Amino acid sequence: MPAVYCGGDLAFGPRIVIEAEADGKRAALAIHEYLGGGAVPRSRGRFRDVGLNRGGDRYDRIPRQVIPTVAVQRRTGFREVEEPYGDEQGRIEASRCLTCNVETVFDSERCILCSGCVDICPEGCLSLVPVSRLTGGPELDAVRAALGADAGAGAIVKDEERCIRCGLCMERCPTGAITMEALELDESPQTALGLFHERMGEVQRG
Repeated sequence: MPAVYCGGDLAFGPRIVIEAEADGKRAALAIHEYLGGGAVPRSRGRFRDVGLNRGGDRYDRIPRQVIPTVAVQRRTGFREVEEPYGDEQGRIEASRCLTCNVETVFDSERCILCSGCVDICPEGCLSLVPVSRLTGGPELDAVRAALGADAGAGAIVKDEERCIRCGLCMERCPTGAITMEALELDESPQTALGLFHERMGEVQRG
């Protein structure tokens, strides 16, 4: 519906909270543009090599903090039942973060398709499949043609939703084809100024 913005569980069903927060940010940007504020310049992303990350081990060692709740006799009307963490509880719970901004980056030039990463993955989120089985748009078709799918070329397919960023695939890779890299937003003043000048240049050219 025009001018109606929805996200989170209501739009997509139960998911992790960071996805609901992303929906809120996308909605805010769309509302800003809809009300006449124009498109907001997006921050530029950059990858930083972080080496082996054992976030999963830390997650398992630290117990989940119990969410404070309102006493039953005070649950009236539309009052929220769950209350926010206190400072100490919040810090402990935040230390269990799995650092979802850390991604496995594959270097196709170094990969020898030995399937070592597939074998060691504890979540089974990696698969080695023939390129001929992949389906997609024109870009993927071009890659298939370049690799020579008919000659039996292979590809590593990753299920991002199951990956826990444990880094075991990077540790197992014999050729160093896999690295753990953090995706960060470059929001430095210099970048913001560069985006401003770039935007002004587009306006002048228009």
